[in-house]
Amino acid sequence: MSHEIRTPMNAILGMLYLALKNELPPALHNQLSKAQGAARSLLGIINDILDFQKSRPASSKSNRLNSVSMRVLEQLTDAIGYLTQHKGIEFLIRYDPAIPQRLIGDPLRLGQILLNLCGNAVKFTEQGEVELAFRCLNISESDLTIQVCVRDSGIGMTPEVQQSLSRSLPRRPEHHTPLRGTGLGLAISKNLLS
Repeated sequence: MSHEIRTPMNAILGMLYLALKNELPPALHNQLSKAQGAARSLLGIINDILDFQKSRPASSKSNRLNSVSMRVLEQLTDAIGYLTQHKGIEFLIRYDPAIPQRLIGDPLRLGQILLNLCGNAVKFTEQGEVELAFRCLNISESDLTIQVCVRDSGIGMTPEVQQSLSRSLPRRPEHHTPLRGTGLGLAISKNLLS
């Protein structure tokens, strides 16, 4: 299974790499660069799924401490931007200038969490805006505490749904409706944070 899934993804990344080595119009270069970033993220997710399947999620987690830069936010904006443009809503990012531009962390998991949270907000917002805000709560020479908030002008969450976020997702979510969803994205985000 690993070979069957990873091989096509590596081929896609290889072709994108070769295409980007050529002289291209700026707009096409930008589009292919975004596709390359999305393909790398997808390969990372595939690797995580395969590691989880082998019951080794802890080892993959410890190997993911890399430099986290503004690139995570650029990839998020690329992914969410199409959805917000299609729906005619605005996507805003507020970034506290006290937060350093480069951090050490797990860019793949951070990107997955932000994509799940912002994707949910966009899905349930028909007009207005979705805002992702980063606020520095505490900073020292070796540690940084950041508060991340997603705010939208959508339907919001009932107190019952907020309470259910602290519990595990049921195997067969009978409460799924087009307006409510299954809560899988939030459950995945919660699992990635623990």
